[in-house]
Formats: sequence, structure tokens, C-alpha cells
Amino acid sequence: MKKIILGAAFAGTMAAGAAEAGPVARACMAADRSAANRSLCTCIEKVARPIFSRSEMKRIARLFKDPDLSQKLRASTRAADERFWAKYELWSQRASAQCG
Repeated sequence: MKKIILGAAFAGTMAAGAAEAGPVARACMAADRSAANRSLCTCIEKVARPIFSRSEMKRIARLFKDPDLSQKLRASTRAADERFWAKYELWSQRASAQCG
């Protein structure tokens, strides 16, 4: 009986971890950066959730895949891009403070 309970608890923990792996965390892990690890990537995902919409989080994931896009975004004069970049900078500061 103990094994069944422990197995169910472990499965629940694994499912919770998988649910936290949103687009930002997955892109972080796939970015092949030396500092990337599951804990850090999950943390930055959690910091991003209250700041960004789901579509904006997918946009961040694209920035992980192609860092040159961030330079184009930063240089953009489109109002929507400027708003996104301001949120991106806020997220970057908060993630640095909370995730290390």
C-alpha cells in the first residue's frame, strides 16, 4: 500500500512539474546555454506568467531560439514593439532578482 501511495505522490509531483513547463521554460531549456537548468527555466517561466499573455510568452520563446530577433525588436519604433520591450525589460529585472 505504501508503494502505491508513494507512486501516486511521485506521479502527481511529475505532472505538476510538467504543467509548469510553458513556452518560456521549454525554450530556456532548449537554448543550449550553460546556465540553463530546470530550476532556473521554471523560475523564469513563473516570473513571466503574470506579466505576459500566452502569445507574448510564445514570442519570448522565439527570442530564445533566435537572439538576433531581440535586437530587431529593441530597435523597432512600432508602439506595440516598444510596449512589449518595456514588459520584457521588467520581466528580465524581476527574473534576475527572483531566479538568480
